[in-house]
Amino acid sequence: MKVVKQMSIFFFCLFFLAGCGNNTKELDKALENMQNLESAKISVQMEVGNEEYSMITSSTSEMVRNGEVMHSTTVLSLGGTSMASESYAEKKDDKVYQYITQDGGKTWAYTIEESIDTDANLDTVHNLAGEYKKAKKVTSDIDGHEKYELTIDKDTMNEALEKENAGGMKLTSDLTIDVYVKSGYIVRMVLDLGKSVDTTELGGVNKIIMTILVSNPNEVEEIEIPNEVKENAVLRTDEEE
Repeated sequence: MKVVKQMSIFFFCLFFLAGCGNNTKELDKALENMQNLESAKISVQMEVGNEEYSMITSSTSEMVRNGEVMHSTTVLSLGGTSMASESYAEKKDDKVYQYITQDGGKTWAYTIEESIDTDANLDTVHNLAGEYKKAKKVTSDIDGHEKYELTIDKDTMNEALEKENAGGMKLTSDLTIDVYVKSGYIVRMVLDLGKSVDTTELGGVNKIIMTILVSNPNEVEEIEIPNEVKENAVLRTDEEE
């Protein structure tokens, strides 16, 4: 879907936006801890739809800073059906070898792509939360969590979207993000993009909600690809993708 591709570009832009501003001491400390994050499990859920249908994509990745391998699982749900996949991304010889299965590990395929900065994924939360023009602490709706409401300037975000050729997608108002802090880390972020994004070119979509969850900060150990995956994976050509 066009909107899913645009959301991917939008998320990519958030990786590289970082800034500073007036915030509370607790949020300052959490941002510093996120900047120094060495490993984590990060889950991203994207809900896209309208009053008649809803498509939910959930992806969870385990990653280690400067690590050679990233492990991810993804589930796409639409109506009463769902499709799951599992993948490993390995950096080697200035390339990324992407191994993927969509049948529960019965068969594996792999592609060879240009090298990417997987550490950018690890820095997503810090970069996104850091790019705000104002922040305020609000009453939390989750026990044991501190909650903050951050505002990102729409012009700054639109400049990034334009540079990444996001298919005309743009914000029509400042973006509000709900940020939850626990034990010194940002553990949850919720973005209601449907309230800030111009949806007229998105094929009837008016609901776009992104939720980012962070767990196991600095507890994920070095990831290895199982030997059976590499041994049985078949190279996927451009015609098969």
